[in-house]
Amino acid sequence: MLELFSEMIRAFFRSGRKGRPSLAFYELLHEATHRCEWFLPKNMFQRIHNFFAYHAFQLAVCVLVTRGDQVLAVARRGTTDKWGLPGGWSGSNLRRSAARELYEETGVLVEHRDLVLVYSGRCGDTDVHTFRAPNARGEPQQRDAGPAKFVSWDDLCAGPFAEYNGRVRAAVIEHQMYYD
Repeated sequence: MLELFSEMIRAFFRSGRKGRPSLAFYELLHEATHRCEWFLPKNMFQRIHNFFAYHAFQLAVCVLVTRGDQVLAVARRGTTDKWGLPGGWSGSNLRRSAARELYEETGVLVEHRDLVLVYSGRCGDTDVHTFRAPNARGEPQQRDAGPAKFVSWDDLCAGPFAEYNGRVRAAVIEHQMYYD
C-alpha cells in the first residue's frame, strides 16, 4: 500500500503543470480507494478525490467518437449550430465519467475500459481529458445537452470550445488516430 501512495505522490508532481495532478494521479487515487475501503472511514478517498476534482481546480472529460471523417458532437449553450464534444465535469473516475457523459448527452454507449486517452490540456481554467471511444455503440439522439449528431471537424472547431477542439484535432491527426 505504501508503494501505491508513493507512486501517487510521484504522479502528482510528475505532471509538470504547476501542481495540477496528472491523469495517472487520479487513476492511482481510484485504485487506492478500492484497496483501502475496508479499513478507512466510509468514502474517505472519495472525499479526497472530490476535494482535488472540485475545489483545488476544475477537471472535465470529453469523448471523441468518429465515423469516417466526422465527429460526434452535441449542440452547446442553447444553440443548434454551435457544436462541442460530449463531456462534462469529472466524477470519481475519469474513464467512467467520460462513458457516463457520452451516454447522458448522446445516448451512445461505450465501456469505460475501452476509452483511450487522446489529449489532455487546458480549456480556460479547466483541465480537460479527452478520450477516444473506438467501440461506441448506438445512434446519437437528443438528450440532456441538446441535439447530437456527427459533424465535420470544421464545424466542431467553429464552436464555443474552438481552441481546445482544434488542439484535439491536431493531436488526433499527429498520432493518426482516426478510428471508425
